[in-house]
Amino acid sequence: MGLMKCVFGVTWTSGIVSGVITWLLFTFVDPAGLMNLLQPAMPEETFRIEMYAGTFLLIWALLNASVYLNCFFSSLREQREGHGQPQA
Repeated sequence: MGLMKCVFGVTWTSGIVSGVITWLLFTFVDPAGLMNLLQPAMPEETFRIEMYAGTFLLIWALLNASVYLNCFFSSLREQREGHGQPQA
């Protein structure tokens, strides 16, 4: 149950942090400048929305994986330490 509780905690907190990171990133980087560099065949408005959404989802997935792995390895450590303790 502890690992599942950790997963739910990770999902919403990493979503909040991802939103803040995305907001900070696009404060300094304009997707229109990237559009001029990449020259995709789509309207600028569509490209901006796809860049915002794609960047948010990428950052969210990376943060989820990182923190979930931390929870997973922490639970493994707790299990291993629990097996080494004598039963009272």
